[in-house]
Amino acid sequence: MEKIIKALNSPEESERLYAIQDIIALKDTPNKNKTDGYANEADVYAETLVRHLESETSQAVRDSIVYALKLMPCTKALTLLFELFQNSDAYLRNAAVTIFGTKGVNGVAFLTSKLDHADREVRKLVIDSLFQIGSKEDEFQLGSKEAVLAIRAGLNDPSINVRITAVEYLGQLNDTQSVEDILDMLKSEKDQMLITAALETVLQIGDETNIQDTIKFLSNNTLTGLNQINLSSSSNNINLSQNEINTPVDILKVHPVFLPEFIKLIAKCGSVDNLIGIIEFLHSKQTYSKDIVSAIEEIKNRYNSIVFEPIINDFLVNTIKSKDGDESSRYAAAELLLAEEEHIKNHDSSDKNIYLEIGKTLVKEQSMISEGLRFLAKSDTSEGRTIIGDIKRKTKDENIVLLCDELGLLS
Repeated sequence: MEKIIKALNSPEESERLYAIQDIIALKDTPNKNKTDGYANEADVYAETLVRHLESETSQAVRDSIVYALKLMPCTKALTLLFELFQNSDAYLRNAAVTIFGTKGVNGVAFLTSKLDHADREVRKLVIDSLFQIGSKEDEFQLGSKEAVLAIRAGLNDPSINVRITAVEYLGQLNDTQSVEDILDMLKSEKDQMLITAALETVLQIGDETNIQDTIKFLSNNTLTGLNQINLSSSSNNINLSQNEINTPVDILKVHPVFLPEFIKLIAKCGSVDNLIGIIEFLHSKQTYSKDIVSAIEEIKNRYNSIVFEPIINDFLVNTIKSKDGDESSRYAAAELLLAEEEHIKNHDSSDKNIYLEIGKTLVKEQSMISEGLRFLAKSDTSEGRTIIGDIKRKTKDENIVLLCDELGLLS
């Protein structure tokens, strides 16, 4: 042991690295002293390595120490490791989280006892460590379950940041049994960031009943803390000149801060009428274009074609034509309309003219010319075919020429 300790304190980096490798090599060697409580011969060095980690200047050696500590139980080093949570060095704090994340049920037992630590930053790191264990279900079956239960306790932590962290981690760990607790917290919570995190988690792991309940909370404005949130200018996003929406959900009662999450909830379990109500009564539609387009796509999977409902169709057309709009939203909206091939073939010329007008607009933009050509072809009009022919003759872009040829065969 003295030889390894001496090498670990050598001024030569290579000697220190070799010493750590020698320690790692002992991890499969049973502890000779059965009474000292160490799991194996490598574990004997855990406390020494943690202390050395704090004073080590070489990053390579630091990384090697962390690697070694992850491989050993650290039977008697957990307290020293925990002290790193309050170290001013972010590397050491993060290293401690990573190491604790490999300690399974023993790590959970130790960390759970620290959930009431006076320092909220330490409590957050405890939750971070528990998440590391909880996410390794295949490796720590019992420890993983115990870690999730411990993280749930974080929902009642006095620190908002700790509660937010717990909510997010429970979602990532797919802890469906915590959803009811999160919904109960929602009813009395007033912190905007925490409510948003809770809504995202319900979206991620909640069932249909959970999501419907959340929609009711939001649309009935029954979250008791909402009125204490500063709206700033966000209230301008709703057309407040309207009195009510004749649908099961009243968007005028939805707190503007949570409109993106509300739209996602409607996308999950809402109706076409709910969606139309959102589009109709949002004043700043393009602000939420990405969320609305995604909602249209998701609801479309549950119902028959909805993109030619007048209000939905107007929204999609305006989104596609908006040069200042989000580019990904424009493309997604275009794909929704272009996918309606059977509809356009079986309807009157007014629907086909929609495709023609969109195509004529988009071919004027270099970034949208391919989409514009597809709309012209889908319009199945002589004017559309003429424009495609003109573009093919004038362009020097081989890809555009190939697309024109392909569309010519389809039209």
